[in-house]
Amino acid sequence: MIVCVCNAITERDIDEAVADGATSMQALQDSLRVSSQCGSCSGCAEACLERALSERGPARPLPLVATSESLPA
Repeated sequence: MIVCVCNAITERDIDEAVADGATSMQALQDSLRVSSQCGSCSGCAEACLERALSERGPARPLPLVATSESLPA
């Protein structure tokens, strides 16, 4: 679905931007220029962003690394 007609941004473009680390409308505007012309798509773009973020789950789990200091003696 086309979200931003002015810049030809699709819902898939927003999904990919979120997968690449975008977490805010400002990040989408910086990377995709979504909602940077007339602004009429901002509500739809924000809804797509929120949906993509909720479906994403944890961004990247951090591995736990045992060190000699953290192991029981």
